[in-house]
Amino acid sequence: MNKFFVLLAFAVLSVTLGTVTCRLRFSRCPRVPAVRNVNMTELSGTWYEIEKFDLTFERLFRRCNILHLSQPKNQTSFPHLNAIKLGSDGNKFFSITGTLSQTRSRNGDMVMKFKRKSDLFAWRFHYKLVDHDSVAHQYAVFYGCSPSFGSEYLWVYSRKKFLAFDTLDDISRRLRKMGVNMNSGLTVTDQTNCD
Repeated sequence: MNKFFVLLAFAVLSVTLGTVTCRLRFSRCPRVPAVRNVNMTELSGTWYEIEKFDLTFERLFRRCNILHLSQPKNQTSFPHLNAIKLGSDGNKFFSITGTLSQTRSRNGDMVMKFKRKSDLFAWRFHYKLVDHDSVAHQYAVFYGCSPSFGSEYLWVYSRKKFLAFDTLDDISRRLRKMGVNMNSGLTVTDQTNCD
């Protein structure tokens, strides 16, 4: 009963402020496994956002979204990567910076921290790298789900501005097998004329 009132209060507050932070899910989070033996150096570089769950907290990032991950200067090991997310609302570009770190040694459980200049505190999100091209390192899929509020996040990234339809279908099929609800589909990120 208390969980219901907390969820209701959160939803009302989010709608009132116009900042619903995720896709809401009214059932338990699936137990989606993280990729094992993740080498953070393989995640370094530029990733183009191909598809995602419709996330209204990213409403400024409607097109030309990229995630750039880089090793901090003077860091010899890989406890975290610097992260810069860039995107556009169609008229101007936005960026937020943060870090991506592994929560457990060598697996895909990750923590992403971002802070915009206007924020009083850093936003902290737990994600899992749930699928990736382990041979050519051409795509990566990040997933997160919060059982407290039933919120769900998913992004498909690629090293190129597009992925073949067959690859996207294979990714969706594997996500369904893991228990991710794909019924409402993914929002395609427009990467045209983004140079």
